[in-house]
Amino acid sequence: MRFLTARRIKLKKVLQRKGYKGLSKLRRGLEKLGLKGLNKKINGDELDAVTGVLVGRLFLQDKAEVLGNFKEGAIVVPKK
Repeated sequence: MRFLTARRIKLKKVLQRKGYKGLSKLRRGLEKLGLKGLNKKINGDELDAVTGVLVGRLFLQDKAEVLGNFKEGAIVVPKK
């Protein structure tokens, strides 16, 4: 478990340096996609939930796809 935590921390630092991580950037990205009502005090868990709902909606609209399989592990991502 400690190994996974250390790995996550290292990955987070790399992503932040490259500009891929940050709650304000995620919030702004969601707003650019048309989501409204996301205030500046929204936390990471709430933004993750909003992102999940958005991807779920895209899946129902056939605008997202499943990578992997549900038996071994899958993730739903927006189509290009």
